Amino acid sequence: MGNSNGNIHEYWEAIDSTFGLQGGFIWDWVDQGLLKEGADGTKNWAYGGDFGDTPNDLNFCLNGLIWPDQVLILLCMIIKGEHAAFSTEVLDDSIEVKNQNLWEIKFNKQTGAIESWKVAGVPVMSKGILPCFWRAPTDNDKGGETESYLSKWKGAKLNNLTFTTESCTVLNASDNLVKIAVVYLGMPSGSEKKLPQSETSLFKVDLIYSIYGSGDVILECHVKPTSELPPLPRVGIEFHLEKSMDQIKWYGRGPFECYPDRKAAAHVGVYEQDVSSMHVPYIVPGECSGRTDVRWVTFQNKDGHGIYASTYRESPPMQMNASFYGTAELERATHNEELVKGEDIEVHLDHKHMGIGGDDSWSPCVHDKYLVPAVPYSFSVRLSR
Repeated sequence: MGNSNGNIHEYWEAIDSTFGLQGGFIWDWVDQGLLKEGADGTKNWAYGGDFGDTPNDLNFCLNGLIWPDQVLILLCMIIKGEHAAFSTEVLDDSIEVKNQNLWEIKFNKQTGAIESWKVAGVPVMSKGILPCFWRAPTDNDKGGETESYLSKWKGAKLNNLTFTTESCTVLNASDNLVKIAVVYLGMPSGSEKKLPQSETSLFKVDLIYSIYGSGDVILECHVKPTSELPPLPRVGIEFHLEKSMDQIKWYGRGPFECYPDRKAAAHVGVYEQDVSSMHVPYIVPGECSGRTDVRWVTFQNKDGHGIYASTYRESPPMQMNASFYGTAELERATHNEELVKGEDIEVHLDHKHMGIGGDDSWSPCVHDKYLVPAVPYSFSVRLSR
């Protein structure tokens, strides 16, 4: 109940050291409060007489490990200062949202992407946010010749996607909240000039930005792929940070590289590294340097300015990758020494990422549970200063 679970480690010590011991029971798993709107319009969890009920059990119904809406308490993304006032300006070619000198976000109306994100006047994000479904192929991705994952990906044109903006709309704007909706169609490059977009698009992606006065941005992402596609390399978002934002701290698995099917030795914890030390490419470059089961991550410069990203609401932990070497560069180079360092940091936050396999290197051998089928996905990310 409340801030509880003291001495829980003793249970695990007993479970780990006693043969046949299976553990105990959770009482209770979920809180049983009810959502109630107060006189000021805010909504809170009510219990123990808040509805005029007498007698009652006070807070005895709030003894769960997760909130009444079944959100894990440990992961709950509370937006402080969400009612702080800010301004929104819709121009011919851009949408600018800012809170005086605290933060400023500028969208390109034609592309729907963020052109710049500044915190206290310091540039943080230089390009983004766009959907991403491609990764630099690994050797295992290439195993199997015509039956390889890479062959199927290229056959489906996943390696050559262009995202066109179907619409970029301000849904509503007040002095403390603005919502911006962007709809992308992902299609093979060049095909948009030959056939109607509805016939050539492989993905439809809806991005909804909710921007609060605190500088918090809640990004909801809804992905709808065509059903004919093979298992996908990844499902996530990509953006680029200024090169000075090279100090990374994350809560997830680490400190070394790990992936959904190769993570048992990487324990969950809080880790800190700089981008250069995180990225140690293999002799033959390809997808590398990912960190899995990431709950939150911060990217900062040496002065402490930067951006924070985390999963939001019911979204599971992310696969995170940050590097001075972008996906295209990792795919282009055939040796480490050929890699050309980029001018910014390419960041991937993946809702799903395909395993890397390893039973052999001459056949497509990623186990089924580590594949990413081409089905609809929805996830949310919280970004803040």
